[in-house]
Amino acid sequence: MDLSRLMVLISNTLAMPVMDQVRFVKESSATLVQYRAKSLDHKAWLREAIAVREALPDVTLIINDNLEIACEVGDGVHLGDNDTAIEDAIKKIPSGLLVGGTCNAIGDIETKGTQCSYLGLGPYNATTTKSNHKQPFLRAGLEARMRAVDIAKIPVYLIGGLNFQYVSELADFRNLSFCISGGLFSASNPTSEIDRIIEILA
Repeated sequence: MDLSRLMVLISNTLAMPVMDQVRFVKESSATLVQYRAKSLDHKAWLREAIAVREALPDVTLIINDNLEIACEVGDGVHLGDNDTAIEDAIKKIPSGLLVGGTCNAIGDIETKGTQCSYLGLGPYNATTTKSNHKQPFLRAGLEARMRAVDIAKIPVYLIGGLNFQYVSELADFRNLSFCISGGLFSASNPTSEIDRIIEILA
């Protein structure tokens, strides 16, 4: 499965409908997508996840926060601090399914780095796509965490209020990858925005 340096986060918390986000991704060269759904019951969540999967059959698809749906339609699951424990998830998932974990502190990177397929590190900035995020750590906080990132044996995706400008400034951290949502889909041409970020990360 592809774990490129850009993970596109499709979320139903954005103003743009999910399937419109999917259309822009489909027209881009993105190969790694995370689908996040909030405030949906299981049936609606599964229905939309299936629609995303069918529209993007060739991408690596990570399902946020729902192990059951991930096992049914995804290539992986992303688990936050308040979701299924990573140790429990690993016991339940089929062989080959990716497991991502959320981390904020250096200790999180060191601990979860031995358990997960990749990590989501954040928030870098304040973000409107998640209301209950922790305190952003910004550039100084990222630099303090980079030693742990550099020695991690798995990809680490920075997340939280990112856009092209921030990625341009941070792209030289070669062991750092990026997970972006609103900074892509608020652009005048999201497909082009996705592709130019992929280009600078190549």
